[in-house]
Amino acid sequence: MAKDVIISESPDKVKTVNIAVDMPAIGFPVSMYCNRFGLEDVPNAEGAVLAHFGFVSTAGEVLSSYTGVLSKTMLMVNESDWGKYLGQVGTAPERRLDVSWRPPSSKIQTVAAINALRVGRTGIDAELRLYTVSMIAVIEKSREHAAQDKPIPAQPLAVLQSSLELQQLLLLALLKRVTK
Repeated sequence: MAKDVIISESPDKVKTVNIAVDMPAIGFPVSMYCNRFGLEDVPNAEGAVLAHFGFVSTAGEVLSSYTGVLSKTMLMVNESDWGKYLGQVGTAPERRLDVSWRPPSSKIQTVAAINALRVGRTGIDAELRLYTVSMIAVIEKSREHAAQDKPIPAQPLAVLQSSLELQQLLLLALLKRVTK
């Protein structure tokens, strides 16, 4: 899959290139169902978002959670694709957007660096696939003129399934962050 990637070697030198990235469909170390998510700003990381995903029982217990950081660059690169996807899905959810949920700190094992994300759905069920791609590999690939067709491998991080409504709310919240 080819992805637009923003390359910046200094704050005043920014360019967008299209690079093939191999995002495998298998091999995710985390697979979970989510019925909650929360977003917060990352201190000292301009525009980055800390995203929490969780499964909370009817008794209010957090049974599982996953946390990762999405960079402002990643959000900007995906803005158009997510907007098109949401347009294809249809009407936005009527329920109020709440991004305040946080898992207990004891449930957070690590904070993943997420810089590639795929979305999909079937009926009312939805899925997010989270990946990380080496920034150095992207920079090196952008400098190469040969073997551009050879994709950079993405490391699968997590596959998160949810209701379509929750996925829509998440994407709408992330798109709001792009314009912040």
